[in-house]
Formats: sequence, C-alpha cells, structure tokens
Amino acid sequence: MGYSADNWKANPTFRAGLRSLLEAEGDFRVVGESGSGKTALAQLRLIVAELVILDIGLGEAPV
Repeated sequence: MGYSADNWKANPTFRAGLRSLLEAEGDFRVVGESGSGKTALAQLRLIVAELVILDIGLGEAPV
C-alpha cells in the first residue's frame, strides 16, 4: 500500500522509518517527533535541537 501526499505526513509508520534511517547514520539523535503542527511547535519550545525536519504542510493532521 502506498501513501498519498495527504496522509503520509502524520503516519506513525512513516515517522518511525524516518527515525530509523536518521539514527542508523550514527550522527543523528532524534529528540522529538510529532503528528501535528500544534504539538510540533509546543515541542520546539521545550527541546534543544540543532536540526529540525518539518513538513510545512503538516497543519493539524491527526497523530
């Protein structure tokens, strides 16, 4: 099953796969993840990160 452009962004399986790819590189440590724009902004106020990968179209997609 493929993901359409509308539903892959908030998909927990997609986020888990991206986390695995980044952590496998060895130079990355994932310190936060979110399924909605609102919770992403809340986390960014609390987490110190050197790099943020953010989908600007995420909006309020469900987790």
